[in-house]
Amino acid sequence: MAIGDAFSTDELTAFEWANFCRATDTHPTLLIKELQRCARLINSKLPSVQQAADQAGAVPELTRKISEIVGQQCKRQLTIAPEIRQMMGLT
Repeated sequence: MAIGDAFSTDELTAFEWANFCRATDTHPTLLIKELQRCARLINSKLPSVQQAADQAGAVPELTRKISEIVGQQCKRQLTIAPEIRQMMGLT
């Protein structure tokens, strides 16, 4: 699934999110709040999810790497979220 022309998280930008808002008639404030809420919630749950996976027999090095990647993407979305307003000319 893609957001605009972004098929990977590395391609996902504030511009793509702004286009998503226009295409779906989603108010950017709602999108921004939800991106921030989700990213913060995921970040807060990462340690316990990683620990549970490790306890269930997953390879700790792999769960650590996955947690790092997920954490980086959450941080990236938290950085991108405020820029959506600018892309839509709502600053």
